[in-house]
Amino acid sequence: MKKNSLIFILIIQILLIFIFENIYSILKEMEGKEIIEIKTKCDLMSDLFVEKFKSNINKMREKGYFDRISIYSNLKIAKSTSGIKQGLIYIIKALKGDKKSIVFEKNIDSSSLKIIKNLKSIFLGFLIVIGAFFVFTGFYLLFLIKKVKNDVKIKSISPLHNYLKELKDSEIELKDIIEKQQEKVVKEEKLNEIIINKINTGIIFVNKSDRIEMFNSVAEVIFSQSYANAKNNSLENILKKFPEILSFIKVKEGQRISSQIVDNSKVFKIDLIPIGDTGNLILVKDITDEKMRGEIERRNKNFIMLGEMTAFLAHEVRNSLGVIYGYTKTMKSKGEKLGKVNNEIRFLSSMMESFLSFSKPIKVEKQKKVNLYELLSKLACENELEIEISEKEIFICFEKTLITSIFSNLLKNSREAGANRIEVAFYDENNLEIILKDNGKGIDKKNIENVWYPFFTTRDKGTGMGLAIVKKIVNSLNGEIFILDSKKGATFKIVFYK
Repeated sequence: MKKNSLIFILIIQILLIFIFENIYSILKEMEGKEIIEIKTKCDLMSDLFVEKFKSNINKMREKGYFDRISIYSNLKIAKSTSGIKQGLIYIIKALKGDKKSIVFEKNIDSSSLKIIKNLKSIFLGFLIVIGAFFVFTGFYLLFLIKKVKNDVKIKSISPLHNYLKELKDSEIELKDIIEKQQEKVVKEEKLNEIIINKINTGIIFVNKSDRIEMFNSVAEVIFSQSYANAKNNSLENILKKFPEILSFIKVKEGQRISSQIVDNSKVFKIDLIPIGDTGNLILVKDITDEKMRGEIERRNKNFIMLGEMTAFLAHEVRNSLGVIYGYTKTMKSKGEKLGKVNNEIRFLSSMMESFLSFSKPIKVEKQKKVNLYELLSKLACENELEIEISEKEIFICFEKTLITSIFSNLLKNSREAGANRIEVAFYDENNLEIILKDNGKGIDKKNIENVWYPFFTTRDKGTGMGLAIVKKIVNSLNGEIFILDSKKGATFKIVFYK
């Protein structure tokens, strides 16, 4: 065989070794990831079994997920641990309030893993075979070169030139392959970055040196810190304005745990996930609005239940008052006392009518855009109030009757409290917030919680239904209303959650 052909074969063998080596490395990495996925699933299943079945290992064995489940009372471990040993995943769970530990064991096995291992064996065999051919071809080429040593000056110029040319071509081809791989890695990194930043959860990764490596856009918003400032900074510096969250992370560091933390008047859901020996992944989600919506839903259900329970009572009382009123009308005496009795009966009947009306569920229908500037201006004029509104173009999409009832009651309440001026401000970011501030006599702090209850009033002739109706309507529209501290007058804040 000619030396040119042997050199060409050597180059092909080098390329094949390079390609198969890369494929073998990729398969090895895939095998590692598959094992980690199996181990992660085992961790989750063991947590689920312990939480669901406590120490009843017979129930756990019935599920058939783990190959072996044992319980020991002499394992002295401070916390749960897991690992991989000789193709076996083991997980040791220390039972809370008990000195026993449960050991879960599962052979590392899956259809995907078998395929990957078979492919690894195949490509390893290819590498060994090609390597052997490479050595044989190299020795054979050296033998031919020594054999024609006398003609090397004349005949070796052409093979050497071809070899160098082919080597150059191989170098160019390898560069193209490397560049394509680099482009693929860059694209994958950009895709991962886009996904991480689009998730509606703050994502922070802290390495073992307590330095932040990952800090997505949601985390920037939650903690009011930029990625540039957080990168390679310590967790203590970045979360110093959130002491409750920081304290929770530090105490639970190294454990897989999920909890709700209240910090800075907000509610956060925290997931702390240890990532092997590399660090901790921290997931933070602001669930303040979600909790508030849940509270509103619970309150609406209570309103419905209250209405069902009291409607019957109010109906019976109203009927009884009607009977009493009928008897008093037939009495011959028309004295002052009888007149007062009739007045009280009419007043109680009116109250029962109001309560029956209040107890009925609110039906939200016929939603359309309402210009709040025009509506508030009209209601202020009707209540003889001077009004200042921050924006003229602010719209809300609800049933106009319900929105009118909310602001009509609020402005009427302000007028009856002695106000002659009211200021209105709007804030439309994540949710629509409306602030109404009047210059009346205000609300006593001790009455702030009571004013929302039906029939509570501080006025002699008041019915105590105005603010109760306002709160009920706001809640039915997925909103909440608060009374803010104010040095003078009353300040109401309405939030409509989107």
